[in-house]
Amino acid sequence: MANELLSKTMVITLDSSAIARSTGWTFNVDKEPIDVTSFDSNGWKEFKVDLKEAEISFDGLVSRESNNGFDYEALLSSIINSDASISYALTDSGAGTATVISGSGFLTNVSATGSLGDKQTYSGTIKPSGTISLA
Repeated sequence: MANELLSKTMVITLDSSAIARSTGWTFNVDKEPIDVTSFDSNGWKEFKVDLKEAEISFDGLVSRESNNGFDYEALLSSIINSDASISYALTDSGAGTATVISGSGFLTNVSATGSLGDKQTYSGTIKPSGTISLA
């Protein structure tokens, strides 16, 4: 039987602190193809890969309790008061050997949403800068 990776075993951290009350995340990597088609291409388009980029988006529940991780207020303070690079890691905390996607980048978006009689949620975006490590 395969050991499937369950979302509930993934943790996202910023500067070594888990993002508090996180409920979801998305990790995207894109490669930019460059068209290098010539008369020697035998009627087929040809491409080479140029630059790569990535983006991490995440969301969670806003809480008024103090905690040991990045919560909405810490994320908001970070984006308003600092343009410094942050470290990030997506870690499989489940059984077996952990898989870690890590690197450094910039917190580029933080937002909160709420409506009458419903939970308040937050979301954010990290734009990695430089090499992404997979271990």
